[in-house]
Amino acid sequence: MEISGYVQALVQATAGRLASKKPVTDELSNHFAQMMDTQNQQQLIVQAGDTVSQLALQHHTSIAAIVQSNHLQDPNLILVGQKLTIASSSQGGIPEVAASSNDAQMVSEDGVQQQAVQFVKQFLGNAYVWGSAKPGAFDCSGLVSYAYKQFGVELPHLAQAQADQTQHIATKNAKAGDLLFWQNQRGHVYHVAISLGDGHYVNALDPAHGVQIDGMAAPANFAGRVVR
Repeated sequence: MEISGYVQALVQATAGRLASKKPVTDELSNHFAQMMDTQNQQQLIVQAGDTVSQLALQHHTSIAAIVQSNHLQDPNLILVGQKLTIASSSQGGIPEVAASSNDAQMVSEDGVQQQAVQFVKQFLGNAYVWGSAKPGAFDCSGLVSYAYKQFGVELPHLAQAQADQTQHIATKNAKAGDLLFWQNQRGHVYHVAISLGDGHYVNALDPAHGVQIDGMAAPANFAGRVVR
């Protein structure tokens, strides 16, 4: 807070008190609070791996405050490069409306999954090249590992290994960002895709089709939830 601004407020309030013979305590308190609220606000740019719950804890504010300040429709969905206004509390410690550790972990996972889904859609139409995991050409597990890597989650570049690293769930319970796996008769996973949560998924299918959105014409054998 600038001293000149505070002094100016004090002079104005004192002059008003002399004219009206009223105390200036409340006027100064309100003015001071308004100035502090403005100064505590800061702009930041969302980085890979950021979530609303993590930002709330880092800046001593609440999830609800960030949602309200930025008019977020979904607190689990913030995008890399997005600008957010954060109003930090002037007091230290954990904010009053903070998520529990379990809730924060769940929000973090959901946030990463949602971001991965939005991110991977930009590669629709890219070619399929076996063994590739870079923009322009992917194989099925390469697409998954590249998308999640952008948000701080390391997944191996192999469908079976990705299946081994996820929490297995029924295909019908798959949410957006969960992984879908197909097995051969021996139980070996040979294909992986990213669920969109509506019965469709994004995958690098084969050289004839490349990266595209498909439905459940050939249902996945099981789904896997990415955990950190």
